[in-house]
Amino acid sequence: MKILIISYYFLPSTIANAKRPFYITKGLLDKGWDVDVITSDSNTLPDYTEQLTHQNLTITRIRDPYYTAEISLTGKLKKIILAFLKGFILWPDNYVLWALKILRKTDTKKYDRVFVCIMPISMIVFSLFKKVSSKWIFDYSEPFSLKTVKRRRSPILFIMSPFMMRLQRRMLKRSGAALFTSNTALQDYVDCGLIAKEKSFLVPLFFNDSDYSNKEPDKDLCIISYTGVFGMGVEKRSPATFFQALHLFLEKTPEARKKIKFHFYGQWQERDTPLISKYNLEDIVAINPAVPHEHYLNVLETSSILLLVTDESDNMFIPSKMLDYFGAKRPILAFVPSNSETYSILKDAGMHTFHSEPYDAKQGFENIEALWNKWIRENLSCKNTTTNHWSFSFQMPRILEIVNKK
Repeated sequence: MKILIISYYFLPSTIANAKRPFYITKGLLDKGWDVDVITSDSNTLPDYTEQLTHQNLTITRIRDPYYTAEISLTGKLKKIILAFLKGFILWPDNYVLWALKILRKTDTKKYDRVFVCIMPISMIVFSLFKKVSSKWIFDYSEPFSLKTVKRRRSPILFIMSPFMMRLQRRMLKRSGAALFTSNTALQDYVDCGLIAKEKSFLVPLFFNDSDYSNKEPDKDLCIISYTGVFGMGVEKRSPATFFQALHLFLEKTPEARKKIKFHFYGQWQERDTPLISKYNLEDIVAINPAVPHEHYLNVLETSSILLLVTDESDNMFIPSKMLDYFGAKRPILAFVPSNSETYSILKDAGMHTFHSEPYDAKQGFENIEALWNKWIRENLSCKNTTTNHWSFSFQMPRILEIVNKK
């Protein structure tokens, strides 16, 4: 059996969404499938090498024209050109030029299955040319429905959204199945009539059990780590509340200043830099670039505490880093709405002990203090959690069952 996996991101890309298609590919290869992967080289480090090799695997990386412009242009001209392209030209999103290149170069008829990951809304171009059939499966880590369109800042995307909904409905009607990582998104798609309930499946994000080696965290420093990116161009999902909580803790416990550190890895937003001096954290905060996947896993396992920040607008998007935190078995300092699906997952996994609302610095301070006291007593353990449901070994058989379904 031969399957084509289309995913804009694929490890060793440093974007979080690169992990799920990588793990799914690995699971399919283990079960004897021949796998072709079409992906991009976006957000890969300059000296990258493929992390997955197999005699039945072919990985083809197709350069995205938009990404080429993004890394080539500089200064104010870059901002103007990219804003114009995203706001008025590229539809349905800035991945569409890449999707069109795939459309021209790929013969999907020769595959028994076509599995589309990560950015499926760009794949409506395949529907326009009647490429989609019942052998196609869409993996909606990034849903796009009536509830999410209002969050998008692109004028053309907002204006064209009714037409796009019709195209998406037609695409999903022709497809064999759609997977959703969020139950909120799944219910929204069903309620909006975008997909039949019997063709939609909840398959949550998961961590790969075999990635972790049960390393011990640094015993000399209490390191709080965060990976990825805080809010992109918006005030929500900001580090401000966490920094304020950390500032309150250090005011009460000044002796902790030499021992507690915050390490950030990823795409830092310069607009957040003034917060570091505002809360007197210059000697606490270390800003690092994104790191390769193996280094990322090492960061999680050797950290004392892992930070999670979401807001109420993120309910249809489950942060993939949270599942990796589960795998690392480190305590989670969570600034998450208690009415969100993310919090429900934390609670079901037994990882919600150090939770506060996104803007509750007082509760955040109390959580940091409690974690600090546990660290002092060398009692920062999460061994007795119930996280197996969100593991590769639990979820991959469910994906295989759907892929193998006639």
